[in-house]
Amino acid sequence: MASALHFETSFWSQKQPHSTLPDFQSGLQILHQKLQQSKVENEEVITFFKDRISIEESYGNKLIDQSKIPSKNSGFGRDEGAGLRSCFENFKVASSQFGTHHKETAATMTDSALKPLQTFNEDYKNMVATSRQQLDSNLKQFDGLYKDAERAKSLYNRRCREADQAEEQAVQQASLEAPPLQPPTSPTEQSQPPAEPAPPVPPKDIITVRLGSQVLTPAEFDTLIQQMRKEIPVKDHRVPILGTYKSTSTGEDIARWLQHNLAQCKDSPAMADIVGQQLIQPHGVLRLIAQRGNKFLPSATSYYQWRIRDPEEEAGSVGSNPTTSALGGIFEKLGGGIAVGNGGVNGGAGAGGSPVVPGEEPYKKARMDAERADEAYRSAVKRVDRMRTVIEEALFTHFAEMEKVELRRLDTLKQVFSAFASCLSASLPGDKAIVDQMRLFLESLKPEQDIQYIVQQYCTASFSPKAMLYENYYHGIAHDQIFGVPLEELGKQTENGVPQFVTYALEAITQGANEMSLEEKRKLWSTPLGLESVHTARADINIASSRITVDLLKQYEPGLLVAVLRLFLLELPEPLLTFEFYDPAQALYNSNSEQDESMRIFPLSHLISSLPGSHFNTLDALLTHLDTFIRQFSKAPLEEEEIFKISQILGPIILRSRVETLTTLTSRVPRHLAHDLIKYHKDIFSEVTYRAHAESEKRRQTRLVALRTTEQTEAETKKRGLMSFIRPSEETKWGVNSVMGVFQRNGNGSGGGSGSGGSGSGGGTSTSPPVPSPSDSRSFTPPTSMHFGSVITQESPPSSPTLPPKADPPPPSSSSPPSQVMFDVADHISDKPASIKETDKKEVVEAPPPHQPKEESQPEGELDPFFADD
Repeated sequence: MASALHFETSFWSQKQPHSTLPDFQSGLQILHQKLQQSKVENEEVITFFKDRISIEESYGNKLIDQSKIPSKNSGFGRDEGAGLRSCFENFKVASSQFGTHHKETAATMTDSALKPLQTFNEDYKNMVATSRQQLDSNLKQFDGLYKDAERAKSLYNRRCREADQAEEQAVQQASLEAPPLQPPTSPTEQSQPPAEPAPPVPPKDIITVRLGSQVLTPAEFDTLIQQMRKEIPVKDHRVPILGTYKSTSTGEDIARWLQHNLAQCKDSPAMADIVGQQLIQPHGVLRLIAQRGNKFLPSATSYYQWRIRDPEEEAGSVGSNPTTSALGGIFEKLGGGIAVGNGGVNGGAGAGGSPVVPGEEPYKKARMDAERADEAYRSAVKRVDRMRTVIEEALFTHFAEMEKVELRRLDTLKQVFSAFASCLSASLPGDKAIVDQMRLFLESLKPEQDIQYIVQQYCTASFSPKAMLYENYYHGIAHDQIFGVPLEELGKQTENGVPQFVTYALEAITQGANEMSLEEKRKLWSTPLGLESVHTARADINIASSRITVDLLKQYEPGLLVAVLRLFLLELPEPLLTFEFYDPAQALYNSNSEQDESMRIFPLSHLISSLPGSHFNTLDALLTHLDTFIRQFSKAPLEEEEIFKISQILGPIILRSRVETLTTLTSRVPRHLAHDLIKYHKDIFSEVTYRAHAESEKRRQTRLVALRTTEQTEAETKKRGLMSFIRPSEETKWGVNSVMGVFQRNGNGSGGGSGSGGSGSGGGTSTSPPVPSPSDSRSFTPPTSMHFGSVITQESPPSSPTLPPKADPPPPSSSSPPSQVMFDVADHISDKPASIKETDKKEVVEAPPPHQPKEESQPEGELDPFFADD
């Protein structure tokens, strides 16, 4: 029997690998559309009950009124009558009793069915709305933090580019200003005494600070800030999600102090606001927290953090130098807004940059700005990723709560329907057959089955988190974090291709499990943990791989480490068994579902051998650990039971479809595959499999090299095609060498000689990249792929352009038999090398360049300077 589906595992949004923003809305909206339908259904039932109760009351009143109609004087009222009158009077009394009974039935329906349903419906609407409002608030805050992170990233990248340009300019300037080599002096010149140095020129500029309408010296400014920091109330301010900010003061307290202590601010709140704004920017003494912007507001709800420490603490750290202020110089710490010249005006740094300090080199300032932007970007990414985990925890809670609410709704409706049927059975015993039919339908109403129906009809995707990544301008995403980073990037940092976190986590789990009892070990890999505790540990461990150690991981419980490792595999952009692996695995297990398990080992080993290197090695390390772990349970029933439990949890984590549907969510293939991988690990990862994987990696690397070379050739062809648009007159006017000099931006030269290797000269001939000749090109033909008896013939891609010479790998040992790969997923699933487009070929043939400069030799494997960045 298939395991039951639940809201918390079925209404997540599809993971978008190419999007940096996680999607929380798609699945949530589909669920709430269904919940909105439930509200309408509740209203329909309530309306039906109201109408039926109204009919019962109206019918009862009419029966009672009918019984009260007096007999006509010319009829039964003329005399006392005999038996006929008595019988008629009894009918009238019975009708009145029926009317009273119908009114009582209406009252019973109201009390036992209508009112409870109305009360529950109000609670139902409130619970759904309240829970959704809390989620919407979190999602809105997440969107704001994400936008802040994107702005911080944009600023960080811009600062890095500016810093690089400033450093390049500084190097060029230093080379230009370097003193020329002096010719050797004659003996007469050497005998002359050296000239006396010119007396130093006293500085003409005086550094001053403008604060409002007052001009201060740095020492006076320091003293004023010391007094403000000491006398204005300071406290810690806690902001939800973002944390607690130290040393903060309200805008109201700061404005009040300025009006009481500065002459220019007395009786002038506007001037106090101006001074407060200057303390934020450009002086940088204060900064606004928990809000956007940097505007000063004299409000009790606006908090500003002091960017300097307390004067007493600072004085203790400065020392006994009497010439140093208690703050150690605000300008030295903050680079506060300064001015040069008598009566100068503060010289701010501009948007987001640090103020200009006299004597500071521009490239140093630019690099400091880049480092500040880097810190701000890192902090922004941490905040938005922390908010992402909060939303994931809230969504798990919300989905579980909505499932309970919906289950309670179905139970309530079943109860009120039963109460309604009871009212009818008590009032209309003659209609027992109808009432029995109603009860039969009530027995068939099973709320759990309705929950399963909702999931099957409206499910979107399982839980597949997407981490928010910090991307360094110089070395990408893999050096500063481990969660959410592609496995290939993490594998490049180790010799065996297994991420260091995985290796150390498995080692820490092994050491921790050695201290556990046998019963505790049995639950280690099959016990789920709460997402909140897992996210807390993840936040502490999500650091650079080089900082991960076994001692660090041993601080956590082994069960928590197992859960964190599962979350690590879930957050991978590409699952451990890649997306391309899913369809072949489905075909293998569906076509061999009734065969013996051992019959799948051979084709499964060939599938596994086609995995990318880091995925293959990480899977091998994980299965080796599990194989050792399970062998502790020596009894066969216990061992098989543990394999089954672990595979039920691990299977859907390591094997996922790119697009999830109800079929993929309920598929047993991932669990069967995980079961076989664990049980037959040594048979699947045999020597033949290792050799087949090595051959697969060689072909993969060859395809990558061919693809890069083809792209380079296409770009080169387009460049030559661009040159063909230059008319002869323009060629004569501008010169081909001049145009080529624009493209070859990395080439340089001076003088009148000719250069080679991409370097030209003022009057020499510039060289163009050599065109590969047919004799130099190599052909690439991948092997024929076989898929369980059916042969798949793959077209050979066109001949690749010239490849740089590459050392042949050492031949395999003569004792080992040659490996034969029957199936390689990458052979027919991964992208083929792109060939030169027909339009580009046609353009090259029909529009050759009007002028071909003389080709010169270029070192093999060296890229054209124009395309070096690509």
